[in-house]
Amino acid sequence: MGTATKIRDIEGRRQKALYSLDPPLDDGTEFVLVSAVDLDFAGIESFGYRTSETMVFPADGDGEVTNWGELGFVPYKSHAAALDDMGYTVA
Repeated sequence: MGTATKIRDIEGRRQKALYSLDPPLDDGTEFVLVSAVDLDFAGIESFGYRTSETMVFPADGDGEVTNWGELGFVPYKSHAAALDDMGYTVA
C-alpha cells in the first residue's frame, strides 16, 4: 500500500485537497486532487434525493487538474476512503 500525503486544502465550494502519492501511479501520476461534495437533487422532480460523492483526479503540483478522467470514486464524502480504494493510506 502506498502513502498519500496532503499538501494543502484548495479553496472552493467543495472539500478539495491536493495530495502527493508515494509511490506514483503506474502512469507516473504523482499528484492528485481529491474533491468531496454533497449533491442535492431534492428540488429536481425526476430525482428527488440528496447524495454525496468523492472523486480523485490527476493534478500537477499546483493543484490544477490535468485530466478529468476519474482515478478514484466513492459514493460518500471521504478523501481517505477514495484514496484507500486506490491503494493509498493518508499520512
